[in-house]
Amino acid sequence: MTGQDQDSMGRMAAGPHRCPGRVLVIDDDPLSLHVLALQLHFEGYQVTASPSGEHALRMLGLRKEAVGGDLQDARHPEDSWAETPVPALQDPLSSGPLVVDLLLVDLRMPGLAGSALAAELREATGDAPLIAMSATRPEPEELSDFDGFLLKPLDLGALAEYLAHLAAVRGARGGGADSAMVGPLAGLGDLGFMEDERPEEAPIGGEFLDGRIYANLQRAMPPAAVRELIAACVGDARARGATMRSAGTLDLELVRREAHAVKGGAGMVGARQLAEVAAGIELGSYQSKDLELMLVDLFEACDVLERKLLK
Repeated sequence: MTGQDQDSMGRMAAGPHRCPGRVLVIDDDPLSLHVLALQLHFEGYQVTASPSGEHALRMLGLRKEAVGGDLQDARHPEDSWAETPVPALQDPLSSGPLVVDLLLVDLRMPGLAGSALAAELREATGDAPLIAMSATRPEPEELSDFDGFLLKPLDLGALAEYLAHLAAVRGARGGGADSAMVGPLAGLGDLGFMEDERPEEAPIGGEFLDGRIYANLQRAMPPAAVRELIAACVGDARARGATMRSAGTLDLELVRREAHAVKGGAGMVGARQLAEVAAGIELGSYQSKDLELMLVDLFEACDVLERKLLK
């Protein structure tokens, strides 16, 4: 391990409150990307967000095309929340290729993703820990080129513990990423929780809200930022719901894709009822009238969130 690698791992293992690390987050869903970037930003990390594998590689200097368009192209037309200035969402190329200490990568994205993306990211970043993320549990072979796995919504405490563990393993072995694979394939176990393994929820919550996730957001960021995320979730879900209603059963691929995005964004902010309705749309088998009834439930879940948390 080089002196630069040791410095990188030491910075990440020290924890965000003492010495922030440089994190690159790659996720094709704009709301999930925004939520995670804000969480890490308020934890003290230096965050850069990217909406695709190709865009991330250009930021890292492996692709030469301009990157400015991708950030805008990745946003849903109704994403008015994305206009709020967030340091994590700024294009960093003006100062040269990006240098990072940690990568958090959505496992299932359109275009370059999975093992193919992991190989190119490894080439660009060397020993920087490469962590896969997903809202659903992957097969072990999907993680063979990653250092670990986080189940969405992310537990930042588990991430900090993992980084400390990884730094200790690499220091003891005196090697880089290849000699220090820890995570699910090395017996560490993944860094998220199965549904029946999640800690008991905080008192706040109910049918419509996962109190544990919402409480974590409240601890991690100012009240105004939490409200912004909930409002973003509601606005995004309503816009995607309208798209699903227009498409109907004539384009179920589009409907399922939009429902998957709603499920992911709702899960990140703890909007349990909304996430469950979206999951039903994504995975269900139904006729046109059934879809309309499910969309009524989706819009009602948005109304509940707005009424309970934003008014």
